[in-house]
Amino acid sequence: MTIDNISQQIKLLDAFLINTMGASVKNDKYSLGKFSKILEAQSDINKILNREIATKSGIYIFSSSQSEVLYIGKAGSNNLAAEIWGKIQNRKIPFHHIWKNDLKVSTCTKSSMAEGNFILTIFVINPEKYVSLYEVFLQTCCSNNLPELNKKIG
Repeated sequence: MTIDNISQQIKLLDAFLINTMGASVKNDKYSLGKFSKILEAQSDINKILNREIATKSGIYIFSSSQSEVLYIGKAGSNNLAAEIWGKIQNRKIPFHHIWKNDLKVSTCTKSSMAEGNFILTIFVINPEKYVSLYEVFLQTCCSNNLPELNKKIG
């Protein structure tokens, strides 16, 4: 699944929640670009992660430079920035603890992640109560081919 597919699936779920449940949803997308470049532009990432979305809830996606989704995660307690910084371990090698000895994770993915050669995309989900629904829905859309760094759905 690609990041474009994810965006389309989010729009579908938005429409479903609005039309069948009368829900009021407002989701904002932040495409932050290649992680290695984000670290070089420190003020930009701090502005987005630490000011604009720090106290919001949502989902975040790590994808390859070819837009293939590698990981779908969520932050549901108005701590989106803390959750993302936690996953990238404050600028250390992301997911190192997850894939270091995992034979199922490709060498290409390990190399890309270690070099910061991946794309970070964030969707702020409002209201917060729908965050888990969006995450599980997107992972289920990938159920035949769960993102490489996701170990389970949910």
